[in-house]
Amino acid sequence: MFFRIIACAAGISNQLYTRKLAICEGLCDYFVGFTIVNRQNWVLREKGAVMSSQYLESNLPEEAANVHRALASLQEELEAVDYYHQRAACSNDAELKDILIHNRNEEIEHSAMLLEWLRRQIPAVDENLRTYLFTSAPVTEIEEGDAEESGGAAAGGDGSLGIGKLS
Repeated sequence: MFFRIIACAAGISNQLYTRKLAICEGLCDYFVGFTIVNRQNWVLREKGAVMSSQYLESNLPEEAANVHRALASLQEELEAVDYYHQRAACSNDAELKDILIHNRNEEIEHSAMLLEWLRRQIPAVDENLRTYLFTSAPVTEIEEGDAEESGGAAAGGDGSLGIGKLS
């Protein structure tokens, strides 16, 4: 997880706590844009970052908690895709660039797996993915018109591509 830096271990004495706090607060100065979000576990997080493994609502049903876990993981995977993509774009070393692109593509695979799991769990995700993915029409025109007219995935009305039998 690129947005977290575990700076120190938990379970320290009060004297060490004060010392470690000063060190971690110093790290916040060094890592501009970071703040301490959990002094017990000594976690630094980017200021303004909204990713969290904690739930917004208490007593969340297991199904909703699992969806939250998948969504939080999807956010993290997409963030990793972005980081690897940026690093590959800036790399002057061909071998390093290849490794970074490989890593980026692995993160894309993980994102796709999570997205598919979410599609199977949430009907609205399924509906929207079927409407917008693998189409040739401009994305903004798909919503305005009927999916059948814009070449959407639902062109056949039954989820097929609407191209008829291939045999």
